Amino acid sequence: MTYNVKEIHSQNFNSSLFIKQKVWGLTSDNQIIIISTSPTKKFSPNPITDYIYEGLSPFYYKFHEDTLFV
Repeated sequence: MTYNVKEIHSQNFNSSLFIKQKVWGLTSDNQIIIISTSPTKKFSPNPITDYIYEGLSPFYYKFHEDTLFV
């Protein structure tokens, strides 16, 4: 199981979002990506506070002028 965390920091609001990825399985064929306010590297997604993306499809995002485009 591997975990990756990318921090996106807003200078204007002095806050951060974290894009977190977890990949697991014998052939790394399971993936979940969440957008969260928590920096915890190992995670269990919270469906109430996190945005959750499941599957192996590419996940593209861009952060520009305090706006996150997904």
